[in-house]
Amino acid sequence: MRNIVRRLASLLAIAVLAAALAAEATSAAPSNAPNATVVALDCGSAGAFDVVVNGNGEWTPGHLLSGNGVVVPLSFGEQTITVRDAEGNIVDQFTEPATAKGRARASGRERVSCTFSATFEDNGSTITAAGSVTGFMTGAPS
Repeated sequence: MRNIVRRLASLLAIAVLAAALAAEATSAAPSNAPNATVVALDCGSAGAFDVVVNGNGEWTPGHLLSGNGVVVPLSFGEQTITVRDAEGNIVDQFTEPATAKGRARASGRERVSCTFSATFEDNGSTITAAGSVTGFMTGAPS
């Protein structure tokens, strides 16, 4: 179960990072990657975005689906993880503590705070995660 949580945390981190790297052009469709997960971000006055996360690292960036931008996560607030069986029954629910990316900084970029939610399937279960993330964004959505 904790491996699922680590994968989810990695996917969410990637999503935030992807929105921050918006300055890089994306030539391939990241949402078509085998392990891609779409994460919805609500960043208040900065906007609401869907990002796709590819990879397994907790701090992997997320690519904006509406442009070529990226969000780079610097810290995560508490995350609530809910695991449901095939019938929709909750089989596990827990909260992961807040975490920060060491000495990472926005390096002169404006920080953005977002809430997120993501759902994915794993071994017949549906896993949903919701929480908050702070990072920075490069580029802009189209």
